[in-house]
Amino acid sequence: MTSEVLSATWAEPRPALPKVLAAIATGDRLRVALAWEWAQLSIEPQTWRATMQANRPNLVLLEVLGWGVPGWDRPGRAELTARVAAAKALGQAVEVPEKLLRSINRLHEQNPMLGMRGVRLGLVLPGLYEMQVRAIAEAATVELAAGGRPHVEIMIPLISDARELQIVAERARRVIDEVAAESGVRVPLRIGTMIELPRAALTAGRIAKTAEFFSFGTNDLTQTTWGFSRDDVEASFFPTYLDEQVFGSSPFETVDRDGVGRLIALAVAEGRATRPDLGLGVCGEHGGDPESIHFFHEVGLDYVSCSPFRVPVARLEAGRAVVGEQDRTTDNR
Repeated sequence: MTSEVLSATWAEPRPALPKVLAAIATGDRLRVALAWEWAQLSIEPQTWRATMQANRPNLVLLEVLGWGVPGWDRPGRAELTARVAAAKALGQAVEVPEKLLRSINRLHEQNPMLGMRGVRLGLVLPGLYEMQVRAIAEAATVELAAGGRPHVEIMIPLISDARELQIVAERARRVIDEVAAESGVRVPLRIGTMIELPRAALTAGRIAKTAEFFSFGTNDLTQTTWGFSRDDVEASFFPTYLDEQVFGSSPFETVDRDGVGRLIALAVAEGRATRPDLGLGVCGEHGGDPESIHFFHEVGLDYVSCSPFRVPVARLEAGRAVVGEQDRTTDNR
């Protein structure tokens, strides 16, 4: 971001600082974190830096969550460990960095992809998802009042059990009801989920009792079905697998019909059996792959989502899939 854009961003500070200070005064680190999330683009940089430096002991969670603080040095885990050890050896005060290090160590994971992320984070940190839902609902309310037609969907990620979605959806509905009561405006919206784990696909019928739509996260679904870490395998043994024809093309480029595809087809059938009007789509790079798009049409998905540069191809192939189906149904030879 250029200095000119930064200056424009800070040109009209809004009354965010009192909210941050009030949150700090409560000692509730979650409230501080949420206040920071809203305030970081609302306060003049000099004022914010001074506030952060004066209240460092109460802002540990911000650093743990990785939210940047202007003017605040952010050491990595290894560097922080070394700093704490050195300070202790010299008899220096280490309360703040040691507290931060304990928090980082508590949240550190050997395999973050299968760890504390997605819906798990929302369940472990009460208030995190509610804050985001409130922001979405309030923004949609403003847009609706201004004459717009907001199309709002709240999608809960990384569901593996129906109960996870049920808990988060109930909390989200309460927040939506609160916003409606406060504003006098009720925005129509849907709550759904990502299907990106094999267990979610296998239990889609139960999940659909709560979910109003499914979006198949095919990147993660491919990783967890094959047991691949995409960041590691594509450069290591994929060339050998392609040469030996273990698969004809990378399953991250074209959907694996026999494995991942069967899970998607099963989830579509069981989800629609529970909820006939269930919205169905896919998000991920497969959404821009021609062969995969034809498969998604065959199993009954409503839409695909993909990177912007893939959109023209996705539109063309989606049209071809429909035309091809019509040609097959009208061919009476």
